[in-house]
Amino acid sequence: LFGAEIDMDYNFTLGVSEERYDTFDFMVISTTHLHLAGYTVKEKITTPEDAARLWVERFRALLKKNLPWHKIGIAHLTSGHIFKGRTQEVIGLIDDEVLYELFGDCAKKGLGIELNIKTLFNSEEEKATMLRPYRIAKECGCKFYLGSDSHKASALQDGKENFERIITLLDLKEEDKKYYEEFKKVLTVQQAYKAIMDGKANAQEFGAQYQYDPFGFGGQRAYQEQANQDEQYLRSAA
Repeated sequence: LFGAEIDMDYNFTLGVSEERYDTFDFMVISTTHLHLAGYTVKEKITTPEDAARLWVERFRALLKKNLPWHKIGIAHLTSGHIFKGRTQEVIGLIDDEVLYELFGDCAKKGLGIELNIKTLFNSEEEKATMLRPYRIAKECGCKFYLGSDSHKASALQDGKENFERIITLLDLKEEDKKYYEEFKKVLTVQQAYKAIMDGKANAQEFGAQYQYDPFGFGGQRAYQEQANQDEQYLRSAA
């Protein structure tokens, strides 16, 4: 699959033209790179109030666009890039009413909400504040996907454990997962094996019918080379 994380400048212009939408299988759009003065924001942000206002303005501006929402995800809504060292304070300034409005619209459009928040919190207050947007998104009926946002391989070292903690903290179930059309059907190895043994899937045709997720929720391993290896494994297992 081919996709990209796409920025939005301070005029709310996306970094990809409409003519190129069909080039991508998925597009992850960031509204929270508020540290890029002169690009995503006009001037350097100096107060958490300004950061909170821009967080909301940029989110609303994105949702007003005419996009292929079935292939869109919104990246790292509680990123440390919102306001360095004070993201918790910024998130705490955003009213529940506003979050319900935004995530209600997300749910209607069917886009995905990215989960990559670090789950080792310094206090219960921090945990409650940083998880609040995602809990409201879940309540609104949003679907989620996992994104590591890793800029280097070493950052993936504890990725699986962090993902599992996120899922547990938000009490996410399979029905909360965002399926992108291009991922077809996402299954765990155990589910795929059971489907084959129950006669619901033909191992010889497995690669053409299914792609699966080794972690159960999110983390879509949809690269063809890996899919071929997985198909061979499932054939031998069956």
